[in-house]
Order: sequence, then structure tokens, then C-alpha cells
Amino acid sequence: MSFIKRLNGYKKFVSNFESISAMLKGKLIAQRKENFFPSNFYYLTHLVIPAHSFWNKKFRDTPKSDGLARKLFLGNHLGRLASAWFRKLPNFFVEEGKLDGAFVGIPGVRGSIDFKIGDSIIEFKTKDESPISVDEIFVNYPQDLEQLAFYSVLHPLNPRENYLVFMNNIPPYKFKAFKVVTKDFGKVKELLMRRMKILNEAFKQDDCSNLGRCRYYGNNCQYEENKICKCSEMEPLHTSVLRDGLEVIEDAAFTQVLQSEQGQSTVPKDMFTTKDIISPRKYLMEKKLNIEEEWKSDNLREEYLACLGNLIKKLPMQLTSVQSEQIKNSVLDPRAFIAHRWLLVKTSIKPSGEDLPYIVKVSKTTKLEWVAGPGEYAIAELAIICALYGKSKGLVFTVYPILDDLVHVYEVVFNNPEEILKIIKERIDGLEKATENGEILSVEACPEFMNNDRKCPLMKVCHSKNGTGCVENYIL
Repeated sequence: MSFIKRLNGYKKFVSNFESISAMLKGKLIAQRKENFFPSNFYYLTHLVIPAHSFWNKKFRDTPKSDGLARKLFLGNHLGRLASAWFRKLPNFFVEEGKLDGAFVGIPGVRGSIDFKIGDSIIEFKTKDESPISVDEIFVNYPQDLEQLAFYSVLHPLNPRENYLVFMNNIPPYKFKAFKVVTKDFGKVKELLMRRMKILNEAFKQDDCSNLGRCRYYGNNCQYEENKICKCSEMEPLHTSVLRDGLEVIEDAAFTQVLQSEQGQSTVPKDMFTTKDIISPRKYLMEKKLNIEEEWKSDNLREEYLACLGNLIKKLPMQLTSVQSEQIKNSVLDPRAFIAHRWLLVKTSIKPSGEDLPYIVKVSKTTKLEWVAGPGEYAIAELAIICALYGKSKGLVFTVYPILDDLVHVYEVVFNNPEEILKIIKERIDGLEKATENGEILSVEACPEFMNNDRKCPLMKVCHSKNGTGCVENYIL
């Protein structure tokens, strides 16, 4: 019997926790309607997309499109992830630094820089694909250049050399860094103040005709999808000031520094994740043989994972920092490295709350009858986490994109977590031994769905004459 099926054998029952599912749906609806437009000043982001800002203020209750909402969630998630890498860089100075134009003679505008390293401002952006050239930035992402240039003007020290850093939004993450040199602060400042003026006039006259086409046009904009805006009739904003006032240079050295920092594993040496425990040959392939596997990108999955993960963090069920630390330090096998996801669930049975681990999944099933419970892999993963913390219960949050974004929260209860823990310890023992002697075939083959459409680098090894692989009766 496979490892996954053994763990599934300890499942006692699964129930749909409808109360939490409904709360998540409510959070999602609120998030899609959330717009930030202060009454007495502009954010710099308003000035780089003036037409969008106009409609944002005029129709504040228009919900974001599902696609845009997911992309924003993913961008926020990756921003938090990247901050851990930037913090390790030499001369890291500021994160989320606030700037106010009132200090430099430009009242009525504020901004927040992503990072500051040394004297340089870092503007971090995530994209489906990073730009391959300087000209592509001017053509496709002028708003990102403008935002960084405006920051340099708004900063009291007017830093001349700053950086625009792109990262693709799906693993494996790849950076692309560009040095942006402000050659003419006067032109940039003039552009910033002109944007403020035309926005003020647009609101005063209730006329957006001078704002230029929105830079979100054709990219999941809620005002375009709801046929509110007039961008189809407008000309794109000019980029002549940017081309004249800025010098943009690809910085291969800084790109390499960022890539090297990102490539460092967050998992401590000699520790094992749930994925490692379930698919030990994949672990040995990467750690022992130094073979990297190329996976097909899945933007939709990453967006939904980030979206659901962020919504969960907004639920009124979060543990205190003290509670989180206590749980983090209570793992029953120090060799296990488990992502720390817990909620304090208060019910009529336990009014004071019950701390429960949870996992987040995206299912692309097209069949409604398959949503009665989580899949076998999810149950096995949760069983590992529960057993390692001496718990008999946990939650599986699952979103079904193809089934109209259906969200289910499953409560899974297990029998005998002590026995499950024993099985896990034996599994880790075998993985440690295989790591030492290099005998990959001594550990169980991975689940078949993990062979990457039979493109796994270990297919021949696992299905060799003396081996048992993930595909029954596989022919080399």
C-alpha cells in the first residue's frame, strides 16, 4: 500500500465547515470593492494611472474584476516573500518608507517606497514575464518608470541612481534589475505637478478627456469590463519626458545578487518538508543529485493560492504571536520543517477556541461531485502536519476555479495520530539513510501525478530493471 493511501486510512471523517466558507466569501466580496482614495491628497499611484484614478474616485463601489483581484493578491504575497530576500542584502536600509510631498514643496501627494538599499530607492514589480529589454519597459511598463522617477523627486535627498526590479510571478522566480538614473529632476517634477493639475481639473469639470488612456486598458480593468470608462476613445499617455529625463540600464550584476539570494533554500539543512516526506525521490533528486526539474508555469494556480491565502489571514481567527511561537516550537520531530499555518477556531463546543493547522489547495476539477471532500494528497499532507503536532484535527481550504470559484473549507478528523507519527518517523529515517548512501530506489516512488507528464528526470532510473517507479508497466 502506498504511503498516501496508508495515511488516508487514518481518516475518521470529513465535514464541510460552511460557516468559515461563508466568511471567506464575504471577505472576498469586500476585498473586491475595496478602493483607497483619500479626499485631500493623491498617492503617487494615482498620478501614474490618472484615468483609472478618475473612475476609481467617481465609481468607488465598482468591484475589481476577479482576474485583477487575484493578480493584486499574488503581487502582495510575492512582495512579502521578496522582502525576506532584500533584507539580507548589504546596506539594506528601508522597507515601506513613507514620502510626503509637503517636505519638498509639493503638497498634496504621498507615496510609499518598497525598499531602500544604501542611497537608492528600489521599486519592486511582479509580472507574468519580466521585460527582456529597456525599450520594452518604456513601451509596456511606463507607469513603473514614472512611479520610481516620482519617488526620486519626492525624496528630500533626490537620489539620482535608483532601481526598478522585476520578478516573474510563478516559480521558479527570476529577477531582472534595471538601474534608473534621473538625468533631469526638473522635467520629472514638472510632469508630476502637471499630473496633479490635470487630475484636479478633471474632477472639477467632471471631464476625463485630458487624462489619456488608462495604462490598465485591456488588462482586467473593472471600469473597462463594466463599460464605465472612455479609454477606447483616448490616446495613450506620452513617454517623451521619461525618455528625455531618465537613463535606464539593465544591471546584470544586481540581478545576479538578487537571484543568488532568492535561490537559497528557506528550509534548513537536514530538515524535511511535507512534500519531501510524501515524495522522497524528488528530494534526493534535488538535494543529492543536484538535478532541477522544469515545471510548466501555472499562473492561475499561483494567483488563486495567493488570493485564498490572503483572505484566510483576514479572518478573525488569528493566533497571537505568543501562541504561534509556542506551537512552532512544539513539533514532535525536529527533523520536520512545516509551513506555519494555524487558526484559532472558536465554536459553541469550544468557546475559548481550538488551534488548528490548515493547508490551502487549488483544484481544477470540472466535476461538482468531486468537491465532497479533499483529495488523497491533501488529506495525507494534513495528516503529516497534524501528527507532527499531536493534533487529531485540521482544515483544508480548497478553491475550485473552474466551478465558478467555489470555496470549501473541510474539517478533517484523524484516528490515532500517534500511529501516524510513527509512520512519519520511519519515513524520515529511510530518507536520511538514502541521503547518506545515495540509494534512491530504496525509498518509495513518488505519486504518479508528480512525474510532470512523464518528464521527470528520474523516469528512467525509477523504472530501470531493478526499480519500481510511479507508472505501472512503464516501458522505457
